[in-house]
Amino acid sequence: MDGLALSGRLRLYRGDLAGAVESFKAAGPYAGERSEATWRTSMLALLQPIEADSSVELGTALLLLERGDSAEAARALEAVSSKLPASKGGAEVRLLAGRTAAATGDDAGAERLLRAAAVAEAPATAPAAELALAELFLREGKKDDAIAQLEHLILTYPASALVPQARRTLDQARGGVPQT
Repeated sequence: MDGLALSGRLRLYRGDLAGAVESFKAAGPYAGERSEATWRTSMLALLQPIEADSSVELGTALLLLERGDSAEAARALEAVSSKLPASKGGAEVRLLAGRTAAATGDDAGAERLLRAAAVAEAPATAPAAELALAELFLREGKKDDAIAQLEHLILTYPASALVPQARRTLDQARGGVPQT
């Protein structure tokens, strides 16, 4: 199982998206540590909507991220996302690019990318993008913007698995729950 997981990573970084998905699925949730299984699951969520079997650009961007070059990875991920329709992986790649940009301190770029990921064409990704955007606003001290974003998320996507987290974050933003 561990060999399949490693094979999936190598295929991913080479741009063989179909091969990476196949290897990650075959490795299952039990190969490696819990964090590795979580990473594979997040990569499957990123890759499965993409219709192309290969993308050297995406593989290169993810390799940059793996190597710790977050600023360059965010730019590369944004370039990849611009070539994909939102419903066919573009929103997922923009979400990752936005989170990466936020981690580097590029708040303006992160906000732009997260807003672009929070689209109706990608209903599975939009709540995650909206929650990340609200968290960005809170980090920047824009409490009113964060509250409005969280309320929008809760009302627009009431069935999302992220609603409980959004409610807790909303309560914290309003000062009703101490931050942990």
